[in-house]
Amino acid sequence: MSEFSTRLAELEEELACIADELETGCEEALLSAALQIGADAVSRAPAKTGALRESAQLTADGVPFAVGQKDGSMKVLNGAAPRGARQVTLSFAAPYAAKVHEHTDVAHAVGESKFLERAALSGREHLIREIKRAIHTEREDD
Repeated sequence: MSEFSTRLAELEEELACIADELETGCEEALLSAALQIGADAVSRAPAKTGALRESAQLTADGVPFAVGQKDGSMKVLNGAAPRGARQVTLSFAAPYAAKVHEHTDVAHAVGESKFLERAALSGREHLIREIKRAIHTEREDD
């Protein structure tokens, strides 16, 4: 194998490693931002009985990894978030969740309407910052 071919193979291997590290960093950023947005949404959800908050669930690629708590926090299941997640979903399973979310004319003693939408909008910047941080960190390591 020529020196050029050898160097090209080494470069391809280095690029593959960098791509893997960036992918891992972005996946971790996605999960971190999802937990932050989830906790924000749960804490914003009205809490008459706490059932709406407890119906919140975060899934990564369809696998549940965190659930809402009455106190407005998110509890990570099994102590850790999954690795390699490509899609994260936050949902509220209570049958009245959509109605409570959309009715802006109702005053709540605790929480607010549009709890999921407002958390997602405010968390968007956090997600962008986390992904930029992951990319920047990986580039600094090289």
